[in-house]
Amino acid sequence: MAKEIIKIKKPSHRKGKTGIWSKEQLKHNSEWHKGKKLSEETKRKMSLAHKGNKLTDKHKDNIRKANIGSKSHFWKGGTSKLAVLIRTNIMYSKWREMVFLRDDYTCQECGNKGYIEAHHIKPISIIIEENKLKSFQGILSCSALWEIGNGITFCKECHIKLDKFRGRPKHEKEIFV
Repeated sequence: MAKEIIKIKKPSHRKGKTGIWSKEQLKHNSEWHKGKKLSEETKRKMSLAHKGNKLTDKHKDNIRKANIGSKSHFWKGGTSKLAVLIRTNIMYSKWREMVFLRDDYTCQECGNKGYIEAHHIKPISIIIEENKLKSFQGILSCSALWEIGNGITFCKECHIKLDKFRGRPKHEKEIFV
């Protein structure tokens, strides 16, 4: 039985030269190092060897395509978190603008008129749970989310200082309610 011969290009340091490899040799060459741990020295050398190499736009596009949608490690079955859908909705932008207008674009804690943020007095997560919101249509029809009276204007510093939910995991948020 004759071995199947495959003609391949050699790595760039042997430009223009080709080699003849059998399928068994190719398989051996690609699998001999699987499962082996690299030393820190080897990792450092590999890192230095790749420093300064720029990816082409085509390569970046291929990476992007390879990690989109269900292929992404962030994929959670095609559902976006409702809070993200709320904050990226046009109704949220209008709600923020109405809160800012009512408060005259001024932080209600310190009076600063610089960078301001709209804060839900009753957190979005609590509103979602209380109203049992599960869909985008439910979000749009839930009046509790869009009540101007549930909003207040803070500067970034006051918002960080006063928002007891900011940066805490969900299980900690329930303690404060």
